Amino acid sequence: MSYRLIRYATEGPLAWLSLNRPDKLNAINAAMIAELNDALDRAEADATVRVILLSGEGRAFSSGFDLDMGLEEEADAGVDENVLKDAMRRELTRDFDIIMRFWDCPKPTVAAVHAYCLGGHCLARHLA
Repeated sequence: MSYRLIRYATEGPLAWLSLNRPDKLNAINAAMIAELNDALDRAEADATVRVILLSGEGRAFSSGFDLDMGLEEEADAGVDENVLKDAMRRELTRDFDIIMRFWDCPKPTVAAVHAYCLGGHCLARHLA
């Protein structure tokens, strides 16, 4: 898989995952979560990788989860409230699952934090 919102590289026993959405202060969205899950699969399956390092491109580590879930347009269009709640629940579950993915990772993870580290990334910082 090629990545657009993260960077993945290995250097000896290190797998380097870098959040690459600097224009949004590396806010995590659904597409980035998919890329992170794929990169973690890769790093976990690679026997030469012993440590996973997570960093952020640009002027911040991460501003947390992107709160723009695209639900405002749906609400404005009159989409049923229960449908919106279900969509929000799925998004929040996906957000929580990526945090737990780092927590449950069989390989040690290190967060190379600089500048902003907000929202879900504060938790990731303490877990790593």
